Amino acid sequence: MMRKCGVAFLALLFAPAMWISLNAAELPLRLSGLPEEDVYVGQQVRFGITILFDERPTGSPKFSVPEADGGILLRLPDRPVYGSDTVDGQSFTTWTYDFVYYPHRAGEGKIPAVRVRATIGDEQVSGETQPATIKAVLPPGAEGLATLVSATEFEVTESWQPEPGKEAKVGDAFTRTITLKAPDVLGMGFPPLPLAKPDGLGVYPKNPTVDDSSARGTIRGSRSETIVYVCEKEGSNTLPAMVIPWFDLGSKQLKKIELPEISLEIAPNPTLQVEDGETAAADSQMDWRLALAVAVALIIIWLAWVRFSPRLQEALARRKARIEESEKYLYGQLTTVASRGDALATINAASCWLPTMPDPSTSDTLTGFAESHGDEEFREAVRKLQQQLFASDSEDATWSGANFAQGLAAARKRALRRAPVKHCDLAPLNPTSPQS
Repeated sequence: MMRKCGVAFLALLFAPAMWISLNAAELPLRLSGLPEEDVYVGQQVRFGITILFDERPTGSPKFSVPEADGGILLRLPDRPVYGSDTVDGQSFTTWTYDFVYYPHRAGEGKIPAVRVRATIGDEQVSGETQPATIKAVLPPGAEGLATLVSATEFEVTESWQPEPGKEAKVGDAFTRTITLKAPDVLGMGFPPLPLAKPDGLGVYPKNPTVDDSSARGTIRGSRSETIVYVCEKEGSNTLPAMVIPWFDLGSKQLKKIELPEISLEIAPNPTLQVEDGETAAADSQMDWRLALAVAVALIIIWLAWVRFSPRLQEALARRKARIEESEKYLYGQLTTVASRGDALATINAASCWLPTMPDPSTSDTLTGFAESHGDEEFREAVRKLQQQLFASDSEDATWSGANFAQGLAAARKRALRRAPVKHCDLAPLNPTSPQS
């Protein structure tokens, strides 16, 4: 084939792009559009991978997109941009695919090598791009922030159910939902919200939900956080304003969005009060002995209700929150969505579960966890999950949620066995008497 000629001259003729020099059985690939200057934390870095063909391939090329260090790397699901090029007098057809990378922390982040496979005639050919390094920096004034939203626009909305009035009763609960939206920002790229815990209010956040969409190369992501506030005791209470910083890429300014403070007057709960008049009327119609027993029982129940009801509600809410944040519960959520075959929900559930593992050596990524604790079948299941999620046309889009859950159970068992055992010091059986 003509593809076997002139490959060695590609790097010289296309110096501005990053090339990998391949032998006769490999595809020539080119990285283009990577910025030479520093980018901001959270900013989208968009680039292209171009494949040169001297013959039309059968079907679409297949991409193996690994996890990136210090950020998120994925391929946009849009069709490639077709073009042509001439190298050393030989004509090629070019297919360019769009990729995006989001740095999550300041410093150097590495875009790993992406492997591409294609079928030309009866021959299987493949190639691999060169790794690239992107340096991300925090904008001026944001040095104390762990992470940041960097976008051309940023929208924050909130809703309450029910609406918090100025008067509330002990035991009342309010559900607050805050949604963050921005173009060219993934939902998992938004930082967690700063939650205040004022005295007199129980604060119980739920697991956040993310929603990402892509249309004609434009990504728009959102993150929704739901917080339940429980009125625990009567009195005046103020939920302070919430300040969310972000960096405007257009004006190059650090900005902030502020959600206003909420004031509450928490009153005693009238359902906790016994109406003595009705009780006395009922007692007059009963035998005095039975009336006395009923009255004593009602007083005991009323006192127990007044004493323990708010604490019981608080204890139940805290117990539920602890359960929903436990490793066992999050692992159950992960296996449930994996068994349903939902790849995106599996990735999101895994990102919540991995940090709860007791083994300090456990990686924060599925790929790292599989390498440390999984067998070959589980590592293959994780790789196929990545392909199905980030490369929609991959021939590896045969990920099985049931196989993934089975391999995950074995890997989790190994990881838990490696977790350090907590020891407690016991007092000596025969303590030494102090010397006189």
